[in-house]
Amino acid sequence: MVKWSEVTSTRRSYRARGGNRELKMPAAKIRMFNPTTMPKPSFHWSMGAEVTHPRRVVFTAGQGANDAEGNLVGKGDAEAQIRQVFENMRLVLADCGMDFSNVVKFTAYLVHADDIPVFTVARQDIYSQIYPDEQYPPTTLLIVDRLRPPELLFELDAIAAD
Repeated sequence: MVKWSEVTSTRRSYRARGGNRELKMPAAKIRMFNPTTMPKPSFHWSMGAEVTHPRRVVFTAGQGANDAEGNLVGKGDAEAQIRQVFENMRLVLADCGMDFSNVVKFTAYLVHADDIPVFTVARQDIYSQIYPDEQYPPTTLLIVDRLRPPELLFELDAIAAD
């Protein structure tokens, strides 16, 4: 069993409990893809992500638009909330030594269908910074009746691997 407190470096090495043997594990290979037999996605996402040889897989909870003190950012402002949510996701990924390049799938939840253009533009701007190579993870966007708390307009969860 791995003790997570013994994980070191970005190329993680794992020390078995009670021994000095280190197991060096190769980093996961993540390939975003769009089959040539299907139409190209019209916005910033890929049809699939292939992960081979993962050492770890992380499933995040849905991230809301709260700041570090727990206050809702951007009440009534979908764009401000979207930006805060991506910042919160960055912090969650960083806590386990990952970043957006490790994300293999996003699920996005939006309360108002009228905010899809706002989501698209904000995501395009954010993605230009976090995915300069244009290797976007697959994304599912769901329009939902409401989130919790009710003032929340956008939520995002992710699956990441390294």
